Amino acid sequence: MAETWLEFDQHGDLVESHYCANCQPCGHVEIVECLVCGAGPIIAYRPMANSATDEDKPTSVHRWLIAHGWNHDKSGGWTCNKHQRRLELDPAS
Repeated sequence: MAETWLEFDQHGDLVESHYCANCQPCGHVEIVECLVCGAGPIIAYRPMANSATDEDKPTSVHRWLIAHGWNHDKSGGWTCNKHQRRLELDPAS
């Protein structure tokens, strides 16, 4: 249960969850990966639970990533809080 899942609740708020392999959500998912280590949350879109508009979803996910120390890279990717400083110090990595 090391993976972090981000889901939208019935009010459209983004919530953090953890699941075992048998209970994890199925259907449409997206994975956000750190450009350095590949770690990151899995975003689950459950049609029945989603009341957030499609326009709100990326903004909510971006806010969550930034609040948890992630950095949006110039290339359009993300680096986790463990690796953003390394990229700042060594742009070739």
